[in-house]
Amino acid sequence: MKPAKISVTDYHQRSKHRLQKYANGPGGLDWASQANPFREFAGCPKIVLPLSTQQFNANFADLYQRDKIPGASVV
Repeated sequence: MKPAKISVTDYHQRSKHRLQKYANGPGGLDWASQANPFREFAGCPKIVLPLSTQQFNANFADLYQRDKIPGASVV
């Protein structure tokens, strides 16, 4: 049982962030095993959702002026 405890403690010491530097990473990203953010299930219909940019025209400055952007109904 003791070797496992030493192994876990050693891993923790090697992988924790410190004030002086970040912990060492794995050296790269494994893109082949990344999850698909757009889930699909066989036999289920796809629902096309509207993009919010298609609903109104507003620029970034308009976000700080309440009268520039009309309210939207929540249905």
